Amino acid sequence: MVMHQSMNLTPAESLMLLSPENAPGKKMIKLTFADLMLNGVIRAHIQDEKQFLFKRKRIYISREKSGSSLRLKPHEKIILDHLHKTERLNTLAKNFYQSVGSLKNYAQEYLRQPLYEQGYFQKEERKWLLFIPHTKFLLTEKGLEAQKRIKSLLEDGDNLESWVKCDPGRAKAYLSVCGPNVLLLEQYDLSVIEEWSRALAKEESKPYDHYAHLWYGGFRHVHVSNDDHDLLHPEDLGILDCSDMDFGFNFEDIDFDILGSFDSFSDFDSALDSDLGGGGGDGGGDGGGD
Repeated sequence: MVMHQSMNLTPAESLMLLSPENAPGKKMIKLTFADLMLNGVIRAHIQDEKQFLFKRKRIYISREKSGSSLRLKPHEKIILDHLHKTERLNTLAKNFYQSVGSLKNYAQEYLRQPLYEQGYFQKEERKWLLFIPHTKFLLTEKGLEAQKRIKSLLEDGDNLESWVKCDPGRAKAYLSVCGPNVLLLEQYDLSVIEEWSRALAKEESKPYDHYAHLWYGGFRHVHVSNDDHDLLHPEDLGILDCSDMDFGFNFEDIDFDILGSFDSFSDFDSALDSDLGGGGGDGGGDGGGD
């Protein structure tokens, strides 16, 4: 099978394309934090702190030098712009919210707008109540095709457990195509994905043995430098077709220490949700209405 250009979409971007009208802003932020942790860009330090008569887990976030080569997207960079040292997550979230204004603004300005600039959305001018100007964002043909592929890959995820047992080559190809987008597979905890990825480590199957497109894009971890020591990426080199390359996300790059002292990723997710708190209106839609 010929491997075409990677979609190169993060979990948060994928969620925006799946639910362009109502993608939850808080969930996209949580996915972005987890994605950055899995890539070794930031690390979560877990501490038990006494609060009145009880103890609760507090999350502290720090930047990791090992992740400095990852090419950041706007929705990732805006988070890291507020992380200069080790910060307690709720402090980081407070500074972040003050900067972006609201979860909705984060979704619209740092996720949907860049996707619009890449051709996934188009703008359509409409009016509310016949006279109030309103800009509607609609998926383009490119956006609809990406949405279709994402939905198909998520449906394939239902087969992952059986593939691990009966078709390990297909399972490894699937994980390589997805990369950290496995965070969207809500039927599996990350600890299970870790177990499977280690069991499949010696499988020689490549993504293009089963899939025509990468979802996440292993290119985010390609380390090629030009004479000015700037990182180059496939589009910089004019590489648009991956048919002769083995690129897929290498799960050996995954930092599964994201789980820290938690029993499961769901446990981490709950603590992250608690520390993120409110912070303004949620939602990634454009307000609805025609």
